[in-house]
Amino acid sequence: MLLPVEACPRAASRPNSTSLPLPAAVSHPTTIEVGPGDCRYGSTIRFPTWAATGVAPASAATSGSRSSNAPDLMKLLLAKFRTHQDHFRMEISPSSVLNFNIQATTDSSVAARFTSQFSLPSLQESTPQPPARSGSSHRSRHTGQSCSSSAVTAGTGPTRQHQRRPGGHPMTEPAITPEEYADRRSRVLTELDGCTALVLAGSGGGLEEDFRPDLNFEYLTGIVDESGAILLLDPGAPQKDRQQILFLSPHQPELERWDGWRGPIDAKLKEKFGFKTVMRTTHFANVLLQCCKKSKKSMCLHPIANHDSPVGPDLEILNRLQERIPGFQISDGSLIIGRLRAVKSEDELAMIKRSAEITREGYRTILAMLKPGVSEFDVQEAAEHGYRKHGSRGAFYGTIVGTGFNGTILHYRANCETIGDDDLVVIDSGARFGIGSGGYGSDVTRTYPASGIFSSRQKEIYQIVLESLETTIATVKAGVAYSHLDAVSRKVITDAGHGDHYPHGVGHPIGLEVHDVQPDPTVPEGAVITIEPGIYLPDEGFGVRIEDDILVTATGSENLTGSIPKTVEEIESAMASSQT
Repeated sequence: MLLPVEACPRAASRPNSTSLPLPAAVSHPTTIEVGPGDCRYGSTIRFPTWAATGVAPASAATSGSRSSNAPDLMKLLLAKFRTHQDHFRMEISPSSVLNFNIQATTDSSVAARFTSQFSLPSLQESTPQPPARSGSSHRSRHTGQSCSSSAVTAGTGPTRQHQRRPGGHPMTEPAITPEEYADRRSRVLTELDGCTALVLAGSGGGLEEDFRPDLNFEYLTGIVDESGAILLLDPGAPQKDRQQILFLSPHQPELERWDGWRGPIDAKLKEKFGFKTVMRTTHFANVLLQCCKKSKKSMCLHPIANHDSPVGPDLEILNRLQERIPGFQISDGSLIIGRLRAVKSEDELAMIKRSAEITREGYRTILAMLKPGVSEFDVQEAAEHGYRKHGSRGAFYGTIVGTGFNGTILHYRANCETIGDDDLVVIDSGARFGIGSGGYGSDVTRTYPASGIFSSRQKEIYQIVLESLETTIATVKAGVAYSHLDAVSRKVITDAGHGDHYPHGVGHPIGLEVHDVQPDPTVPEGAVITIEPGIYLPDEGFGVRIEDDILVTATGSENLTGSIPKTVEEIESAMASSQT
């Protein structure tokens, strides 16, 4: 839902303070933007009391009013923007948890963007509304992806019912439903043929980095913020509710004051995660032992590691049990989840397509600013700012911006050089779309001339790569071998005399990660793959790579990122029109 964005004058009594006039009670996302005259580095952001309580007191006419009974989290938010990339996030839910995402920018028109999702109790018709503000400017834009919006009139209900993700966040943007996660687990249970199995989320995260679980765990549960969690699958359990058990790390209130409140196991938490049976990991060893003693067989679901890597986490545990349970068997099921992940559901495709739309906006931002004299990092920042501005939490992977010779380095990441007058710039980047650290993304590469015009030599090489891309895409269909696609792409470039300048494969699947699982040698219907030929000429100081994301259908394919300019004419026209 899109709400009008109100002006945000600073409170007169506190010159370095900004009052945010929020709706009295909403159950939808909203975006509040603060212009450069309204928010300064180190500003104190103050909330009116009615933003927390849903009731606007008479004193609300005074900017920034608040009372002593407002929830603590709503009383004061001190936003210290140390750099232009700082972010601050809290949450608000029906239990008065604040969800707030603050993004400071160096954009000339916006000093800070505040994206928030509120879920407050509904008001009675007689409830006072916050006072109207005269002279307010009304603008609408997309909000962050975990709190996105559908177009409705302010003051009315949403045009379509909110979806709910694990974690309880109402969504109007594409999302995987709890029902789909449950269906995935049921399909795995069927494949286990009576074997006991487990999928571990892994551990990590903290102040320095976000935690992201093992992707098979994320795929089966949708849970992205429970370090140490374990999913136990026991198809032979006589009680259906115990065929899928979620184990969570112990509840530690004192630690969670620092790292995030998790709460006790109760009906609300079970509903949030979509499980009938939830236990603490302190019970895991004994429960697993009893399951395996009954089943006498187990199956590994994590990938099988090579000989010089650590044993998979599930196999490590099952090996120990095999030493303790006579006749206990272990079999290989490592392809089961991978084959499910390889074929995207309608909801997954909707999320990937949303990511592609956001990625297009990021590249549009690049075309408007790319010119000699800017740095590679400036281009990276423009793309990633464009992603966040249009509903992403950031890049799907580390953005590559290689100018001149740097464009010949396949995974160049320094992004620190200044772009020269005659350089070609290889840009490999895509937006991520999803909650927290999870979600789906796009993987797109474009090669643009810094001057806005390709030289004759640059155009010659570019056209060869473009022909390879288009010829290969035309070959994509369900059942084709990945090796055949590579051969088709490589033949075009080899016939043009540049086979030795094409050192990588033609593409890969994408999904929960940029190089997603590829369990079989052929491409299944419903897969999303990249096609990304390239020619790299270090002696001439430039490289060319072009990459699109392709949905595989029964009869052919659909190019999900084809609207991002990539022909010579499209690129030169877009750069000319956007920079005038």
